[in-house]
Amino acid sequence: MRTNTDFIAPVSAIVDIIQGPKVTGDVGTNGSVDLGSPTNDIEVCATFHTHTPMQYIPTGYYRLAGPSTDDEDIADQLKLPGLLYDYDVDVVPGGYPENSPIKLYEYGRNKRPKLKL
Repeated sequence: MRTNTDFIAPVSAIVDIIQGPKVTGDVGTNGSVDLGSPTNDIEVCATFHTHTPMQYIPTGYYRLAGPSTDDEDIADQLKLPGLLYDYDVDVVPGGYPENSPIKLYEYGRNKRPKLKL
């Protein structure tokens, strides 16, 4: 996401979607994308990602819904707000239906600090 604060009301837009490699596998797999560092005040104002559906993971496995400790740590390192699209439950068990209710989680900072260029 980018935002431009030169307008009377800040304008945000999703532009230049960066996709990482396809993640395959089962329990314990993950993926990430290096966003780089912003070079001006209209680049990279937040991160967005989803967590893996559990529909095809065997029963007996589970994960917590919402931002993980790693998500929080990365948001802190990048000094960026984070948005996460995940299931609207506390614990997501193996076999959980993929089309179950979801929600948008917000974590990390409220906004990226203004760059000192």
